[in-house]
Amino acid sequence: GNTFLDVWGIAGQSSDPDLGAAGVYIDNSSYNNFTNVNGTGASQGFNIGSGTVTGNVFTNITAQSILGTALLLRTTSTNNTFIGVTIPLSNYSISFTDSFNNTLRNVRMTSGITAINFGVSSANNTLFNISIFNSELFGLTWISTNANADGNNITGLTFNQSNGSIRLIPRITLPVSATVDMTIVNIS
Repeated sequence: GNTFLDVWGIAGQSSDPDLGAAGVYIDNSSYNNFTNVNGTGASQGFNIGSGTVTGNVFTNITAQSILGTALLLRTTSTNNTFIGVTIPLSNYSISFTDSFNNTLRNVRMTSGITAINFGVSSANNTLFNISIFNSELFGLTWISTNANADGNNITGLTFNQSNGSIRLIPRITLPVSATVDMTIVNIS
């Protein structure tokens, strides 16, 4: 594997609907170390690609996308580890699509529309110490899961809002076809 240190990726609009405009795009890449990487893009901050992306370690990353998804883990993104993730205001903070066995630790995000989405066939992903801040600009969905997204777990989850917060310490296994938002968890 290779080591990538202190990398900045910035992207504007793209006419390619598959790639979008990702600040950092990783495809067909395995067993690498990425440290202090910042990705800002119109469509994605980080697009962890559609080819085989496995066994990578991402430490101290910042991902942002005002129009799209800050951190997108796509098809065949497996067994990757993210430690120390910061997501400033993004429409969608983290989205898993057909990805599994990824681990995210110490994530702080401010989300506009959806904070965490476990999409089609995303299974057995594990998240530790997650803080979700509501931007209060939109009707925020904190977490959503698809009908085929099973076995995803979160331990140490905090929902934050300007007038209060809720911290859930134990491990939570998310059910399929679920939505967790302010109408279900009221912290006002």
